[in-house]
Amino acid sequence: MKGRSWPMFAVIAVVAVLALYLRTLHFGLYWDDFDDLRPWTWADLGSTFVGQYQPWAREGIYFYRPLTSVYLATATALFGVNSVALHVIPLFTLSIAATLTGVFVHRDTGSRAAGAIGTLVYAVHPLTATAVGPWIANQYQGFLVIAVLSALLIWRRQTDTARRWSWPLTIALIAAAWLKEDGLMLGPALVIVHVLRATVTRDRPRPTRAGALSILGVTASLLLWRWMWLPSQFGYGWRDAMSMIANLSRSWRYALVWHMGAAPLAATLAIITATLLAVLLWQLIAHRREAPARLAVTGIALMFVMNLPLAFVSSENRWHVIGVSAVLVTTAALSALRRPLQWMAVALVAALFAAVATERINAFAPCSADSLRHYRWALTLPELPREMHAWLSTRDAACASGSFDAFTVPMRSMTWGQR
Repeated sequence: MKGRSWPMFAVIAVVAVLALYLRTLHFGLYWDDFDDLRPWTWADLGSTFVGQYQPWAREGIYFYRPLTSVYLATATALFGVNSVALHVIPLFTLSIAATLTGVFVHRDTGSRAAGAIGTLVYAVHPLTATAVGPWIANQYQGFLVIAVLSALLIWRRQTDTARRWSWPLTIALIAAAWLKEDGLMLGPALVIVHVLRATVTRDRPRPTRAGALSILGVTASLLLWRWMWLPSQFGYGWRDAMSMIANLSRSWRYALVWHMGAAPLAATLAIITATLLAVLLWQLIAHRREAPARLAVTGIALMFVMNLPLAFVSSENRWHVIGVSAVLVTTAALSALRRPLQWMAVALVAALFAAVATERINAFAPCSADSLRHYRWALTLPELPREMHAWLSTRDAACASGSFDAFTVPMRSMTWGQR
C-alpha cells in the first residue's frame, strides 16, 4: 500500500481493538446467533442466491443476503458453535476495517497523522461497537464496511468514473449488495461523492456520463435481481409520513453520538462532537479545497445516501448501519485542528468514545439484560438443539450465581430439529 502506511495503521487497529474487545472472547452467543449458527448444506447456500438468506426463515422475513449466508455457513463449518472460537472473528473484522479506514484517510488526505486518527476513531467509535461489535451473526456489518472502504480505495486510485476500473468496483458493489440490503446504495453513493468532490472541493474531474451510468447500471441490475426473488420492502414495512420525516431529521444524531451512553457522558461527548462539527463547517466554508473538507464531503454523502432508503422503511435506530460515515466526518474534523490542540482533542475524543463504546459492548455481555431477554427468546425457536435448549434453560440461575459458562458443544454432537 502507498507509502507503507498500512503496517502502522494495522498496529494501531489491533491494539485498540484488543484493548476494547479482547474480553468479549468469553461473552457467548447473542440474539440471532442462536438462529443462524447451525449446520448448512450446499442446497441451503444455493437457495440463498434465489431467495431469503435463511432457508428456514419464519414467514415475514424477506432479506436477500447470500454472502451473509456464506459467512455464517463458513463460520459454523470451521468453529461449530464454540462461542469462544467464534468470537475471534469480530477481532479480525474490526481490525481489518479500522486499518482500511486509516489507509483510505491517508490516501485521501495525504496525511499519515490523519490516517492514524481515522484508524483509532473507527476502532473505538460507539457506532462500531453497536453495528459490528462482538455479535457473531452481525459481523456482516463489518464485512459491509470492508466492502465500502474497498470501493472507496478503488475510486480513490482513479481520476474519474471511467470504464477501465469498473470490474474491480463491480466486485465491491456486488459484495456490498449481497451482504446487506442497504449495501445496494453504495453505487449511487459513490457517484454522488464524486459529483460533490468535483463541484465542492474540486479535487476530482466531473464524472464521465459513461462511468456514472455504468455504476448506476450495476446497481439497477443488482436491485432487479433481488426484486425477482424477494419483491418486498427489504424485510421492512413502509413507515408513516411523520416517521419518515423524523428518520431524516435525526440522522445527524449519529455523527453527534447524541443518543449513546449514560446521560452525563453522552451530553459531554455530544457537546465536544458538536464543537468539532462547527470546526468542520468552517473548514467547508473557508477552506473547502483542503484535505479535511474533502474527507468531510465523502463522509457526509455516504451517511445520507447509503442510509436514505431506511428512512422510509425502518426506524431511525437503524441509521447506524454504515457508521463508518460518522467516523470519516469525525476524522475530518479532528484532522482540521492544528497541533498540539489536535492531539489533545484526539486523546479526549478517543477516551470518551471508548468509554461509551464500553457501555455498548456491555450490552452483549452474557448476563446483561439484553442477553437474558434473548436467551428467553431463543428458547422459543422450534429447531433449537436439545443441548442448547438445556444450556439456555440454566442461564438465569447461572447468571444469578455468577457462574456463567460459554456454550462450546461441538456441532456434530448436537441433536437438531427437523426443517
